[in-house]
Amino acid sequence: MANTDKTLRLTKHGWKMIRDGDKGMFDLDEPDWVEDDKSIKCQICQSQFSFFVRRHHCRRCGKLLCGKCCHSKVDLWRMGFIDPQLVCNTCVSISQVEEELHNISDMFSQGALLMVEENDRTFGHVSKFYFDINSGIMEYESKQVQISTASEIACRMTKDPITGKPILFSLSFRAIHDTEDVKIKLSVSAPEVENKQKSMEWLSGLRLAFSTLGKTVAISS
Repeated sequence: MANTDKTLRLTKHGWKMIRDGDKGMFDLDEPDWVEDDKSIKCQICQSQFSFFVRRHHCRRCGKLLCGKCCHSKVDLWRMGFIDPQLVCNTCVSISQVEEELHNISDMFSQGALLMVEENDRTFGHVSKFYFDINSGIMEYESKQVQISTASEIACRMTKDPITGKPILFSLSFRAIHDTEDVKIKLSVSAPEVENKQKSMEWLSGLRLAFSTLGKTVAISS
């Protein structure tokens, strides 16, 4: 697991909580800023910079932009900033998803009961699942799954047509230290899954984590 200890430090772009030791999977380095003299136009809308059209830098992608394309301030938890930072219109939605993941990290560590069916078997069993957002590892029983091995993972989420809540999450992966791929179906349908609402929220969060942190993972709703 990634080191969870962090230290408050002042950087050239503001106060940050910086992890001691190795970075976690959720941690994100600050981008290199495009130098002011490298572009005379906004890198999104192509408006030419002038006395009235000032230059701004998106703190998440580092692009050089005008005020219309870079005016929102959001929390950048993955970079460790303790105060909201200026981001461009493109990075706003990405940052909001990352904030949602940050907010549900405690739910992941508490775990959830899910029905597990392995390798297309006609029967299954209930197991407790955990996910650590810093290391990117999902655990259940004796297996560990590192979601950064995104090329080996394929996911499919099925939702309840009435509530819109996730009821089935299918994925294939190669667990750490294993030599063969495993296919599993995770659901909340078993009677032993007492708190179905919690388990559905956990499944939904897991799908969000896979699609956000596993950059090349194939996902279909």
